[in-house]
Amino acid sequence: IDRLEDPKVFENWKRYTAKGEEKVKEIKRDKDGTIKENLIIKGNNLLALHSLKEQFTGKVKLIYIDPPYNIGKDDFGYNDNFNHSTWLTFMKNRIEIAHELLAKDGAIFVQIDHHEIAYLNTLMDEIFGSENKTQIISMKVSAASGFKAVNPGPIDVTEFILFYTKNKSDFRFQKNYVETGYHKNYNLYLENEGNAKNWKLVSLKERVLKENGYKNEKELKAKFGTVSDIVLLKLISEFAFSHAENVVSIRDLHKPSAKVKELQEKSRKERNKIITYKKQDGSYTYLINGGVLAFYSNKVNEIDGELKVTELLTNYWNHISWAGIAREGGVKLKNGKKPEKLIKQIMEVTGTKNNDIVLDFFSGSGTTCAVAHKLNLQYIGIEQLDYEDNNPESRLKEVVKGDQSGISKLKSVNWKGGGDFIYCELAKWNEEAKEK
Repeated sequence: IDRLEDPKVFENWKRYTAKGEEKVKEIKRDKDGTIKENLIIKGNNLLALHSLKEQFTGKVKLIYIDPPYNIGKDDFGYNDNFNHSTWLTFMKNRIEIAHELLAKDGAIFVQIDHHEIAYLNTLMDEIFGSENKTQIISMKVSAASGFKAVNPGPIDVTEFILFYTKNKSDFRFQKNYVETGYHKNYNLYLENEGNAKNWKLVSLKERVLKENGYKNEKELKAKFGTVSDIVLLKLISEFAFSHAENVVSIRDLHKPSAKVKELQEKSRKERNKIITYKKQDGSYTYLINGGVLAFYSNKVNEIDGELKVTELLTNYWNHISWAGIAREGGVKLKNGKKPEKLIKQIMEVTGTKNNDIVLDFFSGSGTTCAVAHKLNLQYIGIEQLDYEDNNPESRLKEVVKGDQSGISKLKSVNWKGGGDFIYCELAKWNEEAKEK
């Protein structure tokens, strides 16, 4: 036990490229001597983590882990039936070293379900400090169907991610967006572009009906019958997206200044007249009838290389599909496989970029490393279980060759293959290996 944290020996080194397996002749390093290689390590993650300290302490930008959930099932390779104290000790030893490895502007995301979330939350507060707790993200991971629907009580369809920073003051929070449908409160169309004094607001619905050759909604209903509402909504949403600069809604003002309050009262009296207010940053606020104009164009943002109607990302994630991920990466994992889009979303939340290091020491089938590779990030994956052909190195071999599943075909990724990674193992008899 007193030698648990000693540096360990790694053996069976292999480099994998698109051409196949090669001998590891050298280890690429930066000017400071830090390893600049993608690493897949086979072996006990606690021993491996302590062996990484000398090289990577304070240098890892992002850690994502999906540890055993301690739910009492015996068909999972880890001991997934600990009592609370044993499970917490198991987690504590690993999260403490993870804290050391994180950079000062880094973050850790730990995925869990309801069984241990309260205990894990307390443990994370102890190690990272409650002041560095950012959020608990709730995710919808399945539908209320099949065998789950016969269970007593509300159907369990959620899991959680505990999101902590190393130092919240050093972390740079990123604004993220998710795709959404047409926002019905944007129901006005702005005519007569140019000087705001000449603007005229008309019903968006009427403008769309006219644009499509209908005198009124009654004509459209006569043509499409019971599906007319669906047709009209589709026409409105498409028109609003393509004319976003002219589609608006009237919103209540949020904490207006004294000057804006004065103009607000004026706009209440001078009905249907647009009053312009130039802000200190040079932008304009447009008031009408006591409210402010909100432009639909502010809802349009780029997601994965395409313009979409969006809303800000919240701490409830139901926009990532967990269906059909069984064959992502060409590997299968009976329990616990995660969608590549989930890991990509986490990397976007943290603003992880080229040359940043990503670590996952419960690698499973290698999802985190696969996404990091496709996004040109340096990664370290550790896995001690033997999944035969469904292990991280098998998956990364396919990624290097140009795997087209998961996030590969997104415009913002457009993965074609390339790069390389090194595979190595903790030597079985480390003392003998060290002597050699």
